Amino acid sequence: MNQDLIRVGQRIRLLRMCRGLTLEELAEKSGLYPGYIGDIERGCGRNPSLKSLAKIALALDVELYELFEPECDSDTDKQLALSKLNAICCTQSTKDIEFIAELVTSLISWKNG
Repeated sequence: MNQDLIRVGQRIRLLRMCRGLTLEELAEKSGLYPGYIGDIERGCGRNPSLKSLAKIALALDVELYELFEPECDSDTDKQLALSKLNAICCTQSTKDIEFIAELVTSLISWKNG
């Protein structure tokens, strides 16, 4: 598999998930088929056209070039990560959210030694 296609697909999946969109919702917004977008996200067997990628970018409300950016610490990526974390926490109890916060704090402390 082409590593560039895999990275673009992973980026599309991350952007979609951080916006709380299902594959079907992204397909509807972009005018593409869910199976086609799923194949792109998995990086398997599809070489999407620039036109298709532009439709996906528009549906995700990002500039086309953002689909090709590597993961980084930009403000956009931080916002996406926070949105993903928020989406996870929305379904949890207050007690579970407090546990998650303590766990994350411990992991950061451990990581930073």
